[in-house]
Amino acid sequence: MILTRYLIREINKPLLVLALALIAVFAGYSTAVFLTQAASGALPTDVVAELIALKVAIALEVLLPIALYLAVVIALGRLHNDSETTALHALGVSPARILRSVAALALVFAVLVAALTFYLRPWSYERSYRLKAWANAEFSLNEIQAGNFNENASGTRVIFAADRAGHELERVFMQREHGARTQVLYAMGAHQEHDPHYDAPLLQMRDVHLYDLSRDGGRDLIARVAALSYHMNEPPLEPLGFERKAAGMAQLAASHAPADIAEYQWRLATPVSAVLLAILGIPLSRAQPRQGRYAKMLLAVLVYAGYYSLDIMIKAWVGQGTLGTLPGVWLAPMALAVVALSAWCRPLATIRRRLAGAAGTPG
Repeated sequence: MILTRYLIREINKPLLVLALALIAVFAGYSTAVFLTQAASGALPTDVVAELIALKVAIALEVLLPIALYLAVVIALGRLHNDSETTALHALGVSPARILRSVAALALVFAVLVAALTFYLRPWSYERSYRLKAWANAEFSLNEIQAGNFNENASGTRVIFAADRAGHELERVFMQREHGARTQVLYAMGAHQEHDPHYDAPLLQMRDVHLYDLSRDGGRDLIARVAALSYHMNEPPLEPLGFERKAAGMAQLAASHAPADIAEYQWRLATPVSAVLLAILGIPLSRAQPRQGRYAKMLLAVLVYAGYYSLDIMIKAWVGQGTLGTLPGVWLAPMALAVVALSAWCRPLATIRRRLAGAAGTPG
């Protein structure tokens, strides 16, 4: 019990630092992406913070197992570097004892990852889908940045304004896709008003050139008017349909579609992968004398990168029907288990030979 508490405490130190660092890096990347979309007018600025939080919540199921895996490598690497592992072996502490201690922590961690994957992941996706749908339907001329092409989230509308004077945009170009027609407007000035009788914002334009062009051979319309009132009619908000990543576990389990099965299996396999990675981190932490406590970090990172790529690739193959649903996505954790077993076999054989030699040495 004392050994288990000691090992868990040593692992938790780098685990906390790594988890916070990974979350901060991912949050910073997501912030840059969403702020870019907000600057282009594709997203309202008041939903950016919530979308970043949702994106980080979705990523926790991947970031936390990475943090635990690397924390095991770092913590046990320090024990090897400081000869504490040698002292533990001399006191009769077997590798299996260390394995049980790490596995106990990994199992608790797997429960947390399962909760994130089964419940937080679909809820976060559903919420983010709703926010993006609302952002696509919502429009505010005040969000438009002069000098930039501003595209809405669905890519059906592009607005460019050469300059801004207060609440009015000057020399405004707008292109909008509407069925089989493309509407292009060029106005010397435009400002937005609220229409109490209509949900969509009302754009008041002056000195407007209007081009209504058909893409299927129909008639084109070209006109010039002194003033034009234009409702920004976006597709109305509709109830969120079935979205695989936002679906609950029961919905996915009842589906026979390969893509749904792949998502279901991937969620089930994620906690298992977290445990296997932590176990694999034990043999990867073993370093030669004078190598340093971080000697195996590069190898550990490369091993994880290879496994993550394999996992994503197999999930895609199963979802596309290229690979069967049995073993399906479980093929990746099975491969990881084989790698972990292989990594354990050589050190265990070496320890058995040493113990046998020590037992055969005359006193």
